[in-house]
Amino acid sequence: FEDHLTLINAPFGDGNTRAVIAAVRQLRPDKPLTQAILTHHHVDYAGGVRAAVAEGLTLVVHKSSREYYEDIVGRTHGINPDALATSPQALQIETVGEEMTLEDATRRLELYHVAGSEWVDGLLMAYLPAERLLYEADVFSPPADPLTRRYPEYPYAANLVDNIEARGLEIERVVPAHGQV
Repeated sequence: FEDHLTLINAPFGDGNTRAVIAAVRQLRPDKPLTQAILTHHHVDYAGGVRAAVAEGLTLVVHKSSREYYEDIVGRTHGINPDALATSPQALQIETVGEEMTLEDATRRLELYHVAGSEWVDGLLMAYLPAERLLYEADVFSPPADPLTRRYPEYPYAANLVDNIEARGLEIERVVPAHGQV
């Protein structure tokens, strides 16, 4: 965005999330990182949620996940203190219902609930309309080299397509959290 950065997901625990945040800040030191959009609660997307909160980021989550994140952030880590235990911050959280738009003069980011997903409740996808780019997590993950690897089944992809079509999104590229663009 014009005056800040937004992170999508806080992966795999304190170490990974803090490394991602440090890399983002190094790439764009002129802009503060203010939010972490968590697409869903699995460890490879939200395992570093406490580190994100310790860094002062506002969490953006599906409304059905709010209590889960409040519980995780509210727990103590006394035996092996993590980033939040050593640098306490109050939880700041925003929830997404069926959709939310984050926008300024330079950027529009649309967040949508992937309704009816059998993969996980409260799944969010992110869409950049100017770029016609969709970021999605877990429901469609093509292999890195389709010529040498067999495509696995995608049992959740039909639901993703239904959600895309229901919203009339015009997509040129899908960026999966796992797999090839």
